[in-house]
Amino acid sequence: LQLIRAERNRQANSNHIRAFGTINKSPVATGAELVGYNFPSASSYFTMPYDTDIVHFGTGDFSVMGWFYNTPRGVNFIDIASAASPRFFISQMYNSDNFWFYLNTSSGTGSWTTGGSGIELKAYWQFIVAKRVGTTFSYSFNGRDFLSQTNSAWGGSLSGGTPFVTVGNIYTHNSDHFGTTGQMALWKFSHSDISIDQVRKMYFEERKLFAENAKCTLYGTSDAVTGLAYDDNTNIIHAGTSAGRSEFQGIQRINNTTTAVTTAISASNGFVAEQ
Repeated sequence: LQLIRAERNRQANSNHIRAFGTINKSPVATGAELVGYNFPSASSYFTMPYDTDIVHFGTGDFSVMGWFYNTPRGVNFIDIASAASPRFFISQMYNSDNFWFYLNTSSGTGSWTTGGSGIELKAYWQFIVAKRVGTTFSYSFNGRDFLSQTNSAWGGSLSGGTPFVTVGNIYTHNSDHFGTTGQMALWKFSHSDISIDQVRKMYFEERKLFAENAKCTLYGTSDAVTGLAYDDNTNIIHAGTSAGRSEFQGIQRINNTTTAVTTAISASNGFVAEQ
């Protein structure tokens, strides 16, 4: 019998992420429900087992995004590889205040640094989005317009081999840790392009979760939703469980009741009926 430490992967139909070494998990702000992860040593990281449906982007579009806090130089956020090629990673440079985007495939290598975005050791949460579309690689920082670079190397095929996903370290699992201060949260990637409008919506919605006492989960201990309604006058989603009714604006829970919802909810113009 082998016991494996794992962290729940929020992606549908996917393997949970395995945890190695010491990983610190703490609220992103005082009283907040969302947590950030810190990888304090060179042997600390998350890894997702090889899954061809996830890591084999081929020559198609893809995007990666997430939040980071007070990260020092030389940390690696996400690395998709099991060898030097094929490989894609996002990290902070060792010797400058830049992001570094790197892709190595059988048809070429592309590398790009951001040019001093003011990212190093900032004691507040920041948001980065990176994407590849064809032979163009782009990034958006804190919801700003995409900056792009076109290079034939960016269009190489990220396929072959058995790459896995490493979070908080490089694929060799022995370097680029976060020290005692750096954290990351809400990192995700997709086999698709993302527009700047989508980026800005995500940025402004998600950053609310990094405030003191911000809530983002269903109230109570049950995640079995027994009633659901949307009030298009107030833009509030009402979700009922055995613990009560949770009210969401966007992805932030703004209120809750403590009376169980057993059957249904109806909501209109601020009036709510439930059973």
